[in-house]
Amino acid sequence: PGMASWLVKAFFLRSHATQSLLRPNYVVSLPARYTMTEQPGVEERSIGNFTWKYVPCEVSTDNYLDRFRKTLLPIVRPTWNPNQLDHTVFDGGMSNFLAGIYEEDRAEDTVLIRIDRQDTEIFSNRDSEAIIMLTLNEAGLLPPLYCRLKNAMCYGFAKGRNLTVEEMQDKAMMERTTRALARLHAVKIPAPFRGQKPQVWANCDKWLELLPSEYSDPKKNESFRSTIGSVKVLHQELERLKMELSACQSQLIFCHNDTVHRNLIYNSDDDSVSLIDFEYSGPNFLSFDIGNHFCGFVGLDDMNY
Repeated sequence: PGMASWLVKAFFLRSHATQSLLRPNYVVSLPARYTMTEQPGVEERSIGNFTWKYVPCEVSTDNYLDRFRKTLLPIVRPTWNPNQLDHTVFDGGMSNFLAGIYEEDRAEDTVLIRIDRQDTEIFSNRDSEAIIMLTLNEAGLLPPLYCRLKNAMCYGFAKGRNLTVEEMQDKAMMERTTRALARLHAVKIPAPFRGQKPQVWANCDKWLELLPSEYSDPKKNESFRSTIGSVKVLHQELERLKMELSACQSQLIFCHNDTVHRNLIYNSDDDSVSLIDFEYSGPNFLSFDIGNHFCGFVGLDDMNY
């Protein structure tokens, strides 16, 4: 119950911290290198031994199809007919807008474009996510990353459908999910992340820095005080958790950190579950990834543990 209470508060922090204008402490500390490619307007960005394409333009929920046709198509699908494109909008979650683009009558070859919502950069570092996507693609666990934009990512489609909350608790589906987590946990932590503190502590420290002491909106302020109490209380609880849970000596490995139902994809062709959306991933305690997954059994609409 104590951990469940802490998780509720963590979600509260994540949903309220956008009131602050402070910027995040980036996960990747190595400097990025920039070089131009042969394609006009396309750069190569590198951190350590990881390199990806970067297109220095913005895209919106209103113009993403036109932007894809004019700017991204020559990069990711040069053989497609620009006049025969179709698209589907998916549920991108709290922090993103997600759409799939494909040639007419060829939805099996879909390219995803995920657009950041306002203040997403407070919670996610897209350079870090690019490194993770490249690592997992090389390990055969994720489709390719095609390119990054100023406020979006363009990457391959993981075939299948999202699990429902009820399916997460099905025994057979739990076994498939366990295998997917085991494959992920076997991946070595990427070099730029090694030596960093566990993601659970890094994120909580960052989110607490962003949390205001009070809100101008009386309803938000009352909700904050009745649910949390004060920022000081959160700091005290976090320090106690660090002391008590670090003593458990849980193994520090590469974790997903957000295995809710919509980040679990079931593919009926090979009867398997795979993981998507690695924006919160990084080094963390093995036990956190497992415990956090079980907390996801309550869903996202009414997190009543």
